[in-house]
Amino acid sequence: MRTDLVIATLALLLAAVACSSSESAIAGPDASAALDAESADAAAMDDAADAEPDFGERCNGLTQQGTRIQATGSTAKVPAPTGGDVPDGIYVIVSTTLRGPGIGDGPVAGTFSPATTVQIRGKTYSDIVTTSSGDVRTSGSVLVSGTSTSFTSTCAYPKPASGNGPVMQSGSYSRTTSGFIVYAEANGTMIEQAYGKK
Repeated sequence: MRTDLVIATLALLLAAVACSSSESAIAGPDASAALDAESADAAAMDDAADAEPDFGERCNGLTQQGTRIQATGSTAKVPAPTGGDVPDGIYVIVSTTLRGPGIGDGPVAGTFSPATTVQIRGKTYSDIVTTSSGDVRTSGSVLVSGTSTSFTSTCAYPKPASGNGPVMQSGSYSRTTSGFIVYAEANGTMIEQAYGKK
């Protein structure tokens, strides 16, 4: 099954997965369980979208500027997060690196990060993630402390099956010369996503 890693809401700090066709997902029992659970959530979100009219820019009016990225596996140690100020601006996902059980070095067959564009403005964020099922938009607040960050989404479209209440996701991050990197762990798999400024 082809897997679009929706690790964005910053975007999804994340790790949501939307399945569509037929390629294999990340190897390893922990990673597969995480992807299977996320796939069920994505399917429920698709069902909710079918039941609602298309409000389009309800959460934000961002235009997708990113492209779909092949996930890469690594057996190297995860770099220590460094934190730092992330300037206001528009960023797109430029790489995704996965580390964990059953993941070796090189491209991870059938696993991709979808096109993702994120706007940071002060203590708020907006994003658009384009999966095989369509666009997902979120917006909310950002809280930074040292090398830790958390994102609380206050708007999501299409609305998740569980409702449209605030959802908080957290992880660590590093500022880079061209953007930032977010680190999050999901069921034994470390996810590292790099974003570059447009």
